[in-house]
Amino acid sequence: SIAFSGVPGPVLNALYSACDVFLFPSLEEGLGLPVAEAMTCGLPVVASDIEVMREVTGGAAILANPTSAERLASGVMQALADPAGLSRKGYDHSKVFEFTRFKTALRNYLQEIRGGTAR
Repeated sequence: SIAFSGVPGPVLNALYSACDVFLFPSLEEGLGLPVAEAMTCGLPVVASDIEVMREVTGGAAILANPTSAERLASGVMQALADPAGLSRKGYDHSKVFEFTRFKTALRNYLQEIRGGTAR
């Protein structure tokens, strides 16, 4: 088990940059923030084929059965076959996680609830 808990941002970015592929085999996940981070860093991602990863990756990653080493290995091989294309798709998709987009979406949602305009 590898954990980078409490690693400063620049160091974490360097760790992501040192990777060829980001493999995230998880059986359960809340949000999957490391996957979004890896996509933002331009890494091709291979993640678990579970609901939350389908939502987080938005079709911009290779999804595989997390209980099958063969499927995960096949996913990594697929990612290595076209790393530039998968990286580009992931990076483009990662923009949905930008804070400014979140802030705008939240503001619009609150406006809708209030029935008014933003201040």
